[in-house]
Amino acid sequence: MKSFHWCLIILVLNLAPALADKDAASCWKGAVERVESAKDYRVVCHYTNPRGTFHLDCLAVAPNRVRTKVLQGSDRLTGTIAVYDPALSPGKVLLRFPSGSVVLREIGHQEMKDTPLYQSLYGALIERVGKLSPTLADSSDGSEQLDFQSEDGESTSIWINSRSEIVRAEVRKGKTVLESFRFENPAWDTGQSVSFDK
Repeated sequence: MKSFHWCLIILVLNLAPALADKDAASCWKGAVERVESAKDYRVVCHYTNPRGTFHLDCLAVAPNRVRTKVLQGSDRLTGTIAVYDPALSPGKVLLRFPSGSVVLREIGHQEMKDTPLYQSLYGALIERVGKLSPTLADSSDGSEQLDFQSEDGESTSIWINSRSEIVRAEVRKGKTVLESFRFENPAWDTGQSVSFDK
């Protein structure tokens, strides 16, 4: 009888990592489906990268239209609204500065490179991890922390709440945080449209 108990314990210990990975995969699948099935979503994001820290109001409308307002950031960008609608201006972003002036910028322009101004933030995170398999790193505070490790040494951690919403993300190279995202108050399928006035 004792040997049966030991066999059962060993079996459970061997299955635990596989079950955790399955839970990580189903948790991630739920978050991806939440984003990809939405007609639109709006979310506030606290975003940090080497260029600075920005407080953004982001609206994404399927399939790929985006409006981002910089609520706080560098003095130069605070109040700026970026609108990306490839049906109107393929490969270009309309920027309206606080002064009221409007300019058209190529996505590859220096002001646009490495910024979230023209991207669906959730969509960009999903695209970043691509087909990498998640592992469950932590489960606390009502959210699951999923880790994605790429071959180039870059790792992405994404936290997902019980409603399958991405609430936080960090991109790291070694111990250095390259980008961090903290999301608040997501609103889904509210019938919004992309324009400067929304």
